[in-house]
Amino acid sequence: MAIDIRDAREERNLPVPAAPEAPPQNLARRLHPAIYLAILGLAVLFVASAGTFAAPNDSYYVIAIACGFVLFAMFLPFQLWRVRRHGHDPRDTSLSHRTFGGWLNADLDVWQTRVKGKDAAAAILLPIAAVAVGLLCLAIVLHIDVG
Repeated sequence: MAIDIRDAREERNLPVPAAPEAPPQNLARRLHPAIYLAILGLAVLFVASAGTFAAPNDSYYVIAIACGFVLFAMFLPFQLWRVRRHGHDPRDTSLSHRTFGGWLNADLDVWQTRVKGKDAAAAILLPIAAVAVGLLCLAIVLHIDVG
């Protein structure tokens, strides 16, 4: 029984990578800063609404812990943004500034696909807005009921 080593001796032609294509002008590779500001505003609304439920009893520390989680969840992306900002390539045109309206109409390049900016903004902001506005509504109802 002989081992056939002809395949190992043959040269294999590997595909040559083509020159990278220039990204289209209507493509965004990152979120607009206004999205981060909206997330921050909704987080502040949540913390302010949760603070209205504070009472000098056993539930006070639970509300404080929930508010701490929200503030910590806002602090981590802020720190990551600061680190990324210092290491970007100035020749990268995907980091160029554009208006918020232009970003909403552009395609956002996400992990494996492209999504419209409007759809991405709605998908990102809707859960946070639902929780913050819902808690605000509960706080209003509580204060109307209690008097």
